[in-house]
Amino acid sequence: MTNKLPQWNTDLCPALPVVIVFIAGVLAAIAAVDCPSAVTRVAYIAACLFAAAAVVASTRLPWLSLCFLAGILCCALHLRAPWHTYRASLPRDECNVRVRGIVIDKGYTGDALPWLHGRSGLRVLVREVRTNQTTPWIPCRGKVLLRSPQDSPPPYGSVVDAQGALDLPHPPLFDGDFDYAHYLRAQGIVHILHAKTCHTVSGSTNWRRLPASLFRWRDRCVELLVRGLRTDGDAALLAAMTLGYRQGLDPQTRNTFLRSGAIHIFAISGLHAGIVGTLMLLSLRFTRVPYRARYLLLPFLLGAYVYVTGGAPSAVRAWVMFSLWSLTKAFLMPNSPVNTVALAALVLLVVNPLNVTQTGFQFSFAIVLLLIMGWRFCSPYLTAVNETDYWVPRAARRLRVWSLCRRRLLDAACASLLAWFAGAGLIAWTNSLVIPAALPVNGAISLLVLVCLCAGIAKVACGILLLAWPERAIAWFLDIVLRSMRGLAEWGSEFPGSIAVVRPSSWLVLLYYAVLAFLLLPRIGPRKRLAAACASCSLVLVFAIGPLSQPRHLAIFHGNGNTTPAVVMTQGRGRPAIVVNTGGAGIATSAATWLRSRGCNELDALVVTDGAWENVGGAEELLAACPARTVVVPAGSEWLMNKLRPIEDAQRTSGRRVRVLQSPTGDRDSPRRCAFGTLEIQSTKPEWRLETFAIETDSADGTAQCAWESDARSGTDVTWSSGDASRRIHLPISLRRRLTVLHK
Repeated sequence: MTNKLPQWNTDLCPALPVVIVFIAGVLAAIAAVDCPSAVTRVAYIAACLFAAAAVVASTRLPWLSLCFLAGILCCALHLRAPWHTYRASLPRDECNVRVRGIVIDKGYTGDALPWLHGRSGLRVLVREVRTNQTTPWIPCRGKVLLRSPQDSPPPYGSVVDAQGALDLPHPPLFDGDFDYAHYLRAQGIVHILHAKTCHTVSGSTNWRRLPASLFRWRDRCVELLVRGLRTDGDAALLAAMTLGYRQGLDPQTRNTFLRSGAIHIFAISGLHAGIVGTLMLLSLRFTRVPYRARYLLLPFLLGAYVYVTGGAPSAVRAWVMFSLWSLTKAFLMPNSPVNTVALAALVLLVVNPLNVTQTGFQFSFAIVLLLIMGWRFCSPYLTAVNETDYWVPRAARRLRVWSLCRRRLLDAACASLLAWFAGAGLIAWTNSLVIPAALPVNGAISLLVLVCLCAGIAKVACGILLLAWPERAIAWFLDIVLRSMRGLAEWGSEFPGSIAVVRPSSWLVLLYYAVLAFLLLPRIGPRKRLAAACASCSLVLVFAIGPLSQPRHLAIFHGNGNTTPAVVMTQGRGRPAIVVNTGGAGIATSAATWLRSRGCNELDALVVTDGAWENVGGAEELLAACPARTVVVPAGSEWLMNKLRPIEDAQRTSGRRVRVLQSPTGDRDSPRRCAFGTLEIQSTKPEWRLETFAIETDSADGTAQCAWESDARSGTDVTWSSGDASRRIHLPISLRRRLTVLHK
């Protein structure tokens, strides 16, 4: 009797079934801990058990069930993290402490480029902790994220003494919000230390002196690399994609490249590792290093580049894959690309099983696997197109530039198409985007990244050798390349190249990748394969179209000790939203993510009721993600105008409107009004602790009104009406971020 399940060839790909069963065990352990409801928890665990049982049955290797148990145990160990001994010294999870530790962050610490100092925190290995001034120092181990008040961060390997509040990261506010706590946990970090004071005790010691010297050398290289470029924006772009310095990128640039599908160039990843590895192999071949020796040297040379550029997770993943492939070449072993990728995933997951939940990990292996397994279906067609080139024996062929370019362009187009389909589901789920323009944009930008890396190496060499004129010429050339790259990203980020969609459900994304996996199975007929290809394209269209109707929502972001809430009013499908106040940067980022998850990437209006940080602190982040057609700013003192002027200048530079919320009489206690289009706004603030606000908008769906009264002592009362429905709620003052969503 023939087994209906396709047989995996475990002789060629022994690591593939092992890693699948191991991942099923890891996901089952994570579901048992993180799933909020019992029904969801049982469903996820049952799905993981079914997947593991299917692989064990298809391979007929019962010992694979031990890999499922190994995945559970390994994940449980990392979730427990017994090596974080400092937690046993704390009276509670959140408290004031004083910490001594070693900085292991690899960011820029020089003085020549201050715009590279903007970091969200320093990773610090904890060595001693004390909870008050009377208790002795307690030796311990662990890792925390230090947010230091210092303008210039301490360099790698420095011993720091910091005192402040030890907090847990904020949980996500809604399904689809960035889970910062989970992201830090995957890096082995549980707490954030908000330091009031921080000073450096000593520099790097022992073996850390060598890597500290390498990072100082990298700082010097980036200074030489960006010297002579016209703008800091272009300099930040070049520093990010060559040496991994992403701290200088402004929110507008990040969102432009995100919407164009080219954000991956800012992470040292497979693209960079492939380019640098190819250049290293060519250099070793040019210097006549023997075949086996150059492939044996490649992992060490490429590993040095990855380490010096900061050792980002994406770079480490690429280095592990390239190293395993290179070692099979060095030892003349048969090379199975699928097995190499599966073995790399297994190595990374054994070291840290929580990587499986990280979007970057999922992107990397989904794209690489689809490229490898899908290439065999593209290869016959590419061979047929280039068939006439193979009629002539290789020794008798002439170098024809057109034929070579045609073959390379076709190969690049097929690879881009496969990579696009591999990432389409994850991009729709994580970023609420479908990006057709990513196909041409990524092809062109990848070529420009190669040009930048080669020109950057030459520029640094000229700077070291004090060759002024060649260095200036290369800087002029890089300016042109970087402007072209930015122009491509801006073109790709606009509609219809980038389509904002409603965030699809997780089951729909899982169905999409199940169809892709079925499409790549080795033993299915051409009709079934064609049906699977049509189904995958249909699911992408479902992502792009989304639900046909959307109700109005009122989302209220409050907490963080703020009195005035940040309010988001959606106006139904296809209409831009209205935002009143932005909160801080964290609230604004969550609000932008919430808007994008509902298919909204543009605002009808952003209304700022006051110049306080809790009202306008995240305006830059929000406007970078969701540009506003109109920004309404309050009339006020010169201090207030200076604070809001960057927002007004950016709005006018982009050709958008600015309106002023002011009193007709000029009296501070009189109501301030502003009306334009279908919006009418009224605000009063007669005393420091009380503020009232009301906004009304008309549309084909009827009138929507929102009003609230904020009191510095009791909180905020919000009233919202849409059509015939009306709701009133009270929001107390809270130190935790919260989200309240009202439906039509």
